[in-house]
Amino acid sequence: EMTGDQIYVDDHNNVIVSGLFSNLLYNPFYPSTIIHPSPSLNIFPTVTDAYIVRLDAQSLKYNGGFEVIQTNESQNEIKKIAMTGFKDNIYVSATYTGNSIGFLSLETSANSSIDFSGVPTPISSEKILVAHYETYPALVKSWHNTTLTYQTGDEHFVKANAAMNNKVYTVGNYRNYMDFTFDNNGVVDDILSYNFRLSAFIFRNDHFQSGMFKLYEVGNETDIESEFKAFPNPNSGSFYLSGIEEEEIFITDILGRNLSFTVELNQDKSYIQIENFKGIAIIKNGAMSIRIIVE
Repeated sequence: EMTGDQIYVDDHNNVIVSGLFSNLLYNPFYPSTIIHPSPSLNIFPTVTDAYIVRLDAQSLKYNGGFEVIQTNESQNEIKKIAMTGFKDNIYVSATYTGNSIGFLSLETSANSSIDFSGVPTPISSEKILVAHYETYPALVKSWHNTTLTYQTGDEHFVKANAAMNNKVYTVGNYRNYMDFTFDNNGVVDDILSYNFRLSAFIFRNDHFQSGMFKLYEVGNETDIESEFKAFPNPNSGSFYLSGIEEEEIFITDILGRNLSFTVELNQDKSYIQIENFKGIAIIKNGAMSIRIIVE
């Protein structure tokens, strides 16, 4: 099966089409048929993945550029794809399950991936991927980001994108916890949002900052460049905290239960020790929240 879901025309008369597929994917626009998957690519043809193809606007023939976004576990899949564009750029977002996503160019055989199998995020929970592709002179991916979940029952659903001045805005819904990674490296960053009811979100990725996340929720804006940080993270229960705005600090587990800790406050950073705990801890200071992993 193959769907045609999204379309965009760039400033150089390239038509970009994206959608979902399962089993084998044929490129019907190219005389020499490209077939995906290949036995050497660790692909599971029974699940749903996403494709992006570039066509010439006049002839609607293949114009170089066939990209695939794929899940790397047999029980997971991409559930929805949304795409928008600005000049010679497209921004793709997708709802997916799993903890590993691959990006494959069928034109150049280049590939990259997000693999956060070492992060305690449930495989079956829905997450949101955002990726940027240049469409001219070639269809090439430049950056990607993903949200992360904490526990079974967390849900992130993408609905639509809009782009302007090299910024992409993504809207959708989420339930429970939403966390973020930054710029291809799979490292958890210090932005956390949580609401146990189904809620709407809008976040922004800044192209010039390689896809840096900004989250807008309930009238508040939180920038991932915030100085409120914990380091090292992960840690053994002892760490430093910077960017504190209010004197009172709260630390809980992911179920909201208070944890015992000691703190030595000073002007630029504070030393924290959490007592008798291992797992995911949430640190709150005023309106700010971050997550740490205690090993």
